Amino acid sequence: MISVPLATPAQAQGNCVAGSRAALWENVFSVQLMRTSSCTYYSKLTIDDPNWGIGSSITWKVEREEKTPYGWYVTETKSRSTYWAAGSWNTGTVEGWYPTAWEGDDKHRACYRFNSGSWSCTAWMNI
Repeated sequence: MISVPLATPAQAQGNCVAGSRAALWENVFSVQLMRTSSCTYYSKLTIDDPNWGIGSSITWKVEREEKTPYGWYVTETKSRSTYWAAGSWNTGTVEGWYPTAWEGDDKHRACYRFNSGSWSCTAWMNI
């Protein structure tokens, strides 16, 4: 087993612009990559039509990818699942670099899947 050291953590102490950074907009639901004012990221699921996916489960997640001396690696993931129903839910948060401190050394994305199907994801965002 090869041990890959993670990039040094450097949680920002505020002053990121909070809001949506990327999204997958479907007809009856959306999955968004969100950033907080303290530079952490989470994924937000919003379901508008309570009837469209009845009987299905949906899982959504946020991932953090960091640049290390050995290449890019997913270093943190937070996910959540629910059965189909109208509403809005968030995953837990993953760390993020303060934008001017280590620009380009980490990226984030949001993904979703139905039941145990394959993942659909936003592009990796370096923001």
